[in-house]
Amino acid sequence: MKLMFIIAGDEYAADISEKLKEHAFMATEVGSTGDFLQYGQTVLLLGVDEQECDRILTILDPEADWEGTEHRHPFHEEVSIFVTDVNDYVKVNA
Repeated sequence: MKLMFIIAGDEYAADISEKLKEHAFMATEVGSTGDFLQYGQTVLLLGVDEQECDRILTILDPEADWEGTEHRHPFHEEVSIFVTDVNDYVKVNA
């Protein structure tokens, strides 16, 4: 399993999230106000199988078809994507 962090400007987060939903990927959005990430950035978190990482990168490719989204050319700034290994996953019921 992999954990993907997609860091983008707030104005692009909704379009990215919608594009992922079109392909059955759900993300958790976290806003940023700290020093590590600039104010106005959103982090989308996705837990995915390893083989899905390349598919997600293809979906988010700036050359992909973004018709129907607010931004015809999706990103006018850098979007950072980090992919990390998930060594353990435990779900605890409270």
